[in-house]
Formats: sequence, structure tokens, C-alpha cells
Amino acid sequence: MNEDVRKEAQSRTELTLDELEEVAGGQITFKPLLRYMKENNISTYQLIKAGVITPTEATRIRADHNFRLAFVNRLCSYLNCQVSDVIAYIPDDVEDHSVDELLAGI
Repeated sequence: MNEDVRKEAQSRTELTLDELEEVAGGQITFKPLLRYMKENNISTYQLIKAGVITPTEATRIRADHNFRLAFVNRLCSYLNCQVSDVIAYIPDDVEDHSVDELLAGI
């Protein structure tokens, strides 16, 4: 396969992060983690001090920004909890006001 054909084929199969988010729809939220921390009297400061998260990651948690699975693994390992205690998936078709109701059942 010549170089031009290979590059074109590759460009058609790779998505940018923005395109991937559009295709994926919905959103991952850290609201279960924040609830878990509140219920167990764990502060963000404690996680930072223990070296589990960085201050930047603490900000990303509150803003529901992208993350790596290794990050979720670190949290689950330290907190001795399940992934569902850390993150939840919110489908696109859920109204903003019902997100808390949806998460209450988790």
C-alpha cells in the first residue's frame, strides 16, 4: 500500500477527542465519588495529602473532566470501593434536573 493511501485510510479511522465525545454521547460524572467521600468523611485535601490525587485532578473531579482508567483504579484501590462508587454514566437524553434522581438509584 503506498504511503498516501495508508495515510488516508488511517485518517478516516482516527477520531479526534471532540469527535469521539460526539459519537459517544452522554457523559461520565464523578458525582458518586463526591457522595462517597461525603458519606465517609473523606476530604479532597486528605486524598491530595495521601498522594492519591493531585490538586489538578481534584479540580478535574469537580468539573467532570476527562480522566484515565488508571486514575479511577487509584481511587478505587485507595478507597477500597467499586468503580460505581467513583463514576457514573449519564445518557444524553437525561434532563439536567433529573441527574441527581438518576444517581440516587446508583
